[in-house]
Amino acid sequence: MRRIAQRQVVFVSRGDSSGTHMKELALWQRAGIRPHGSPWYVESGSSQAATLTIADERRGYALADLPTLAHINDLRLHPLFTADPDLTNPYTLYVVRHNPGNPAARQFATWALTVWRERLTAQRLPGGESTFVPRADQCGETAPKAAPPAKAKKKPPAKAKR
Repeated sequence: MRRIAQRQVVFVSRGDSSGTHMKELALWQRAGIRPHGSPWYVESGSSQAATLTIADERRGYALADLPTLAHINDLRLHPLFTADPDLTNPYTLYVVRHNPGNPAARQFATWALTVWRERLTAQRLPGGESTFVPRADQCGETAPKAAPPAKAKKKPPAKAKR
């Protein structure tokens, strides 16, 4: 990030508050650079695919996930860094455990942590590498079962005043 800023090479940002954009902003901050407003810093305000296309057209750089890059044809861009732990940008699903009134949420969480997760981790890049790698910590957990609804405590009958 420092080299891009020092050389004032075009960098195309998603600029859309997505997870990728937030990761990018964290990388700039870690590098001690505030690129916003610089002539070499371009915000696409669009998808990863559109951002990569703009970066390619302007012969610049962009931050994106490998699956998106791999599935766009005719780009001259190529990955510079892929194994750096600072580039890890996990997808996270939060399950609210105390909402028995919404069984669809529980069904979605179960599907996302089983069927969808298996499909996602089975995807491969053209070189055979995994597109997404499960995290070692808690990634194998399935959606917790809904707790039974709490029984309402009965209030003792009010004493009548005489």
